[in-house]
Amino acid sequence: MREPVIILEFSSEIELTTDREKSWWTDTIKKLEDHAPIANFELKSCGDKTYIRIFATGGESANIRKVALLTQRFLQETNSDKYFAATCSCSTPTNVVDYFTGLAVFVTARSIDWFNCRDWLNFKRCQYEKTAKSVA
Repeated sequence: MREPVIILEFSSEIELTTDREKSWWTDTIKKLEDHAPIANFELKSCGDKTYIRIFATGGESANIRKVALLTQRFLQETNSDKYFAATCSCSTPTNVVDYFTGLAVFVTARSIDWFNCRDWLNFKRCQYEKTAKSVA
């Protein structure tokens, strides 16, 4: 059986408060144009604030792990005390059991932490089965 196509969707942003942060993303976006896409990157302004919006919507190529590493590199190279956080949905265009899930990532200059809904459900299933066996 062929593995189903996984659709990953997420959207988040980081406020850019210094010229160094803005130029880092401007330069990086230009460099990424020559490589396989990992997500969409969009510099946007809202009033006097500037943001980098990082997102993927259904059907686009996206790699949230590479996004996490890239944002961590940004935080390290700009000596930023900021963070990047995103929640993601993972689905498939066909109804395949256990291929719908979600995850979250929290990135700082020092760490990348993940939360995966499927792992949590597997933990809860095992916990339930142990309890059910001890009661029976």
